[in-house]
Amino acid sequence: MRLFYQCTLILLLTALHSAGKASTPDSSKIAGIVECKTATFGGEENSSFYLPKKHFVFRLFGRSAYGINNRLVVSSCLPAFLTPNLQVNYWYYSQKPLYCNISGGSVVLLVPIAFVTGIALPGLLIGAGTVGVIHGTAFTVKHTLAVDITKRWAVALTAGISTIHLAYTGEGVFSGVGANGAGLGFMPLALKKKWYLYSGSTSVSYLLKPNRVLVWNTVLNGFEGGHRQLGWSTFKLLNSYKSLRYSIGLYSFFDPPSFAILTHSKLPVGLIGSLYFHFQPKRK
Repeated sequence: MRLFYQCTLILLLTALHSAGKASTPDSSKIAGIVECKTATFGGEENSSFYLPKKHFVFRLFGRSAYGINNRLVVSSCLPAFLTPNLQVNYWYYSQKPLYCNISGGSVVLLVPIAFVTGIALPGLLIGAGTVGVIHGTAFTVKHTLAVDITKRWAVALTAGISTIHLAYTGEGVFSGVGANGAGLGFMPLALKKKWYLYSGSTSVSYLLKPNRVLVWNTVLNGFEGGHRQLGWSTFKLLNSYKSLRYSIGLYSFFDPPSFAILTHSKLPVGLIGSLYFHFQPKRK
């Protein structure tokens, strides 16, 4: 675990150090993959942003990002003051037709809660409540490999691992009132859970027009050492009009190897859409 944190820290420091360098890789528009990375990878699925220098993507619900240079992108889900989070994406190789990205990020969760409930039985009234804080952290490292197959077709593969800590610290209160009297008790509560999440995804994009891209994306997550899986797949049409970006498509969840969600669900496929803004610097 210490090695995991050290690798994440080294990644972030290396990426930030590179921001000051004059390295300018090929930033010409790949066959749909610039918009594909910005929209599909950039918060809706696996958050591996690609943005040219000084480009800014804003999402009210989702991950917003800023291109520091043609290799380095920083992103965060808004509102960050509720759950502070930051992700750094560094494209360390960018020569057609191959593009490689490594990213690292973290999330901090801190939510105070208060809960009271009760039940009435014949001759007895029981109540219980708690006041405390749900807190946790998550650290993620991912690697993306994107290939510009033709002028219209592009494919990207992403693999990642996350470590998630979630805990509850608070005070429990229990009370009861009955025919024989009343009672009141207090109990400190400290619950915690830690697990690893393994993820992999595949994205295929096809450039219909300069402002229109078809994207098929599939994500698979593994829990409990990979013994349990949950994934989802989307097929979307991405469109752009000036700074506005919007998409509409279909999504579906699946749980291999049984695929019970697909076979037993009354609605295995649903509609999905997104709306965000992509601002570009003015050309001189």
